[in-house]
Amino acid sequence: STTVTNLPTDSGQYATGDSVTVSADNPSRSGYTFAGWYDTSTVPATGTLYAAGTANDIYTMGTSNLGFYASWTANKYRFNPNTGTGSASDLTYAGSALTAITNTFGAPSGYEFDGWCTSALAAGTTTCNSGDTKYLESASLPNPEAPIVNLYAIWKSTATTPPAPVYVP
Repeated sequence: STTVTNLPTDSGQYATGDSVTVSADNPSRSGYTFAGWYDTSTVPATGTLYAAGTANDIYTMGTSNLGFYASWTANKYRFNPNTGTGSASDLTYAGSALTAITNTFGAPSGYEFDGWCTSALAAGTTTCNSGDTKYLESASLPNPEAPIVNLYAIWKSTATTPPAPVYVP
């Protein structure tokens, strides 16, 4: 469980039958994306989902007070082979620390795995661009702050450079 911020409140009083528009101020919670409001606290939710900015964002008041309950979708990391081959399962946030997966992708010919980057790099480039982050296998990952955070395989060349000649007088 993480702290919820920007939680909207409505202290208005409404009569039975009044139409009430669901707030467009979405709350936020690290590692999750806000999906809307349910009119029941049942878990898993079985009521109606009300989401701001959709056709279903108007609630008609009934005869009693009502509380809305936030619905959250867990954010995830998606691992991209970035010119490698194969696939890997997404890593979904579940309220506790995440670690980068061990690479299971096949390397492009002449390359070996060198970590994960938050942007795609050309094969042979091993330094992430400014503003991007590199993670090694099993490194701690921050809570994903978007519905899907892509991590791209980094491939370093396996070619060896011959040693510089040594001149003996």
